[in-house]
Amino acid sequence: MSSDKPQSNQQDATVEQIKRTQRPIYIALGYLGLLPFAISLGVILAATVSGPGVHSAALFGLYAPYVFIAYSACILSFLSGAVWRDHAAEQGVASLLIISNVLAILAWLCLLAIQVSQMLMLLAIAVLMSGYLMLLWAEMMAPGVDDRYTAMRVKLTAWVVAMHLVLLVCLLGDV
Repeated sequence: MSSDKPQSNQQDATVEQIKRTQRPIYIALGYLGLLPFAISLGVILAATVSGPGVHSAALFGLYAPYVFIAYSACILSFLSGAVWRDHAAEQGVASLLIISNVLAILAWLCLLAIQVSQMLMLLAIAVLMSGYLMLLWAEMMAPGVDDRYTAMRVKLTAWVVAMHLVLLVCLLGDV
């Protein structure tokens, strides 16, 4: 029996090495998730720099800033739901679950706010941007999160926040 245990540990170590060398699908999907942000922001930048202004930016016949904001709200809600799924059964993470629910509701409210006024649209962008930062912080405080996932989330959050800032600058320059 004692000879089985070292062999089992060796097998576990080999499996762990294989896992570390493989790139998990969530990494590829995470970076692909930047494309809708980048495409809609590219259309906005093109309209801002060489066109009649950000308010003329359209993507699929829709106002490009709304496309960006709608996608942002969906992704923030998705990430919040993933936190809920990953940590709902754990003890002592009630605050994480509350944060994820509040962020999902705020994302929905942002979709409503953009319909009311230009100022609320700017506020919605700032709230969404802050939501990504808050969710990242909350995830980093959670127990047992994979280091590769955390590293990816830090990079993706930095890109997403930067794109939200660029959108804010474009919209503020066209007010």
